[in-house]
Amino acid sequence: MNFSGVPNRYVTHIERIGAAFGGSTLLVPVIADDNLLLFAFRRRIALPTKAKYESRAQRLQSRLTLEFPLYLRRICQGHVLS
Repeated sequence: MNFSGVPNRYVTHIERIGAAFGGSTLLVPVIADDNLLLFAFRRRIALPTKAKYESRAQRLQSRLTLEFPLYLRRICQGHVLS
């Protein structure tokens, strides 16, 4: 889910999504656009390590011409909520 707009309205949505999935949520800031991405999982998760996925991000960038290494860095800077 992508959040933008008034940040104080995010809490209710984050709580509802967390309750619906019953696992973990990962919040990732989108710095340039001043918004927030939310990923929800049915199981508890740990933040990925950059080293584990860096080569995959490089391959995807070469193949799809999107900034996957940047996306990976931002995901690794995210916050896991239980």
